[in-house]
Amino acid sequence: MSYTAITKTLAAAAVVAGFSGIAHAGSDGGDLNHWAQKAGKHLTAEMKYPALAVRKNAEGSPLFQVTVSRNGDIEAIKPVRMASSPMINSTARKSLKKVDFPALPADYDGEKLTFSVQMNYAIAGSAQEERILRREGRVTSRQLANAGAPMVASITLMGEE
Repeated sequence: MSYTAITKTLAAAAVVAGFSGIAHAGSDGGDLNHWAQKAGKHLTAEMKYPALAVRKNAEGSPLFQVTVSRNGDIEAIKPVRMASSPMINSTARKSLKKVDFPALPADYDGEKLTFSVQMNYAIAGSAQEERILRREGRVTSRQLANAGAPMVASITLMGEE
């Protein structure tokens, strides 16, 4: 059996589906939006798509609830919805545990921030599938152009809860 990564484009993405408790007195959300962008870059740096998962065509989008302290330390990672592939779930959780989240912004009033992280692992087998993944925000053209497994993470603030 040939190695499927040679003929297929990989996409692994993390999208934070929502934040709880993001709007606090004294914060216009701008600094928290900047924090979310930085946190997404940190998450992108840790994401991996396991070679065995690629060979088995394993895909999925596990969703986790994450709580970080004011200094960015992870206090809790709670699975909310798991992918059908245990390999994808394990890899996603390990990646999350390795993330060095930045400290929360000075104007953020809370001592903790809890948010949801959805990590999308997909294998595109055609140019059309690559376009669909890009359109869904799972991967950008730049990542698809890179050799190897393109990965991207972004955090989006969804509003007050």
